[in-house]
Amino acid sequence: MFTAKAFIEEAQNLTGLDDFGEDGWSEGLKALVHSINEDASINRQGEEVFHKRCMENLVNRLKVVDWVNQYPEIRNESIRRPFIITGLFRSGTTILNNLLAQDPKNRPLIRWESLDSIPPPKKGSFDTDPRALKRKQDIINTFKKFPDRKSIHYEPHNGSTECLVLLEQDFRGYRSSFLFQVPSYNRWLHECDMTSAYAYHKMVLQILQSKAPGRWSLKAPSHLLALKALTATYPDAHLIFTHRDIVKVVGSTLSLAKYGGGDLLTNIDRSQYIREEWLNNLEVMVKRMMSFRDHCRYQKIYDFKYNEFMKEPIGSIRDMYDSFDEELTPDAETAMKTFLSENPKNRHGKHDYTLEDFGVSTEKITERFSEYVNAYL
Repeated sequence: MFTAKAFIEEAQNLTGLDDFGEDGWSEGLKALVHSINEDASINRQGEEVFHKRCMENLVNRLKVVDWVNQYPEIRNESIRRPFIITGLFRSGTTILNNLLAQDPKNRPLIRWESLDSIPPPKKGSFDTDPRALKRKQDIINTFKKFPDRKSIHYEPHNGSTECLVLLEQDFRGYRSSFLFQVPSYNRWLHECDMTSAYAYHKMVLQILQSKAPGRWSLKAPSHLLALKALTATYPDAHLIFTHRDIVKVVGSTLSLAKYGGGDLLTNIDRSQYIREEWLNNLEVMVKRMMSFRDHCRYQKIYDFKYNEFMKEPIGSIRDMYDSFDEELTPDAETAMKTFLSENPKNRHGKHDYTLEDFGVSTEKITERFSEYVNAYL
C-alpha cells in the first residue's frame, strides 16, 4: 500500500527541502494514492512507474518553491499574451503546438525542463544541458518498455510538451488516468478546485522565462476542465480550440489509454474502465468547454478544425495570428514548413485502431456528443 506521507517524506529526504508551497497539492496526492490503492490493482512494474511519477512531481515542486523563496522577485515576471492550445485529446493539439514552437518569438515548454525545472535553463541550452541528455536516455528506456506508445504519441526530450505536466505537480491532471485504473480519482478531479494548480503553473513559467524569455506557446487538453481558472490566471491569453471528427477522437483516445503502456502495469483487464471512464471523461471535457463558451464570453478565441488545418496548416496558422493581431514573420513560416517536411505524419509508425476493439459504435458516439458536433463540427 502506498501512502501520501511516505512519498512526502521521501521527497523531503532526497532534496533536503520541506516547503511544498501553498496547500492544495496534498489533497490531490491523497486522492490519487487512495484510488491507486483501491482501484488500480497494479503489478510490480506499475508500482515502479507510479512511484517514479509521484517522486518526480514532488521533488520538482520542492525545488520550484525553494527557488522562488530564494528569488522572490520572480513573482514579478509578467506573462503576456500566451498562446494556449486546448481541445479534446487526439484533435490536433500536438501538431499545432509543435508548429507554434517553430516561431522564434514563441517560447514552448520543453519536455525535460517541465520535470526538472531548477535551476532554470538559459536560452540556447535546451539541447546541451545535462538534464536534457538524461531525459533523452529515459525516453529511450521508456519506448523499450512500451514500444506501441511511440506511434501513438511521441515527444522528443528537447521538444515541446504539454503544460499538463505542471498541473500534475499539483496532482490535478489526467496523466495517471491514462496509465492506471483510477475512477475515484477521476471523479475527484472533475469536482476539485483548480486554482492552486494554475497558481503553481504560473509560478513555474515565471521561473523558466526569467532565464529563457519569449511569448509562451502552451497546450494541454486538460485545460478544458478548468477554463475559468485558466483564463483568470492568464486573462490576456490567446485561447485556441482544436476540433476533430468526434468518432476519430474517441477511437484514438481509447486506443491511447489501451495501448499506451497501462496494460503492462496492472493485474486486471482495463477494457471496461477504458470504455466507460474515458467516454465519460471526454463528455465532461466537452460540457465544460461548451458551458464556458456559452456563459463566460471570453473574447480571445480561435477555433481550428482538424481537417481544414491539416490541408492548409500554414495558412490556418496565418489566419489565427491575424485574428489575434499578431505577426507571423517569414522566418517563422519557413521554420514551420521545414518542421512539416522533416516530420511527416506516421513518421514513428501508423496508429491503427478500430472502435470495435473497445465495444463502441459510431452511432452511440455520434448520439452522445451530438450537441458538440452540431455546434463545432
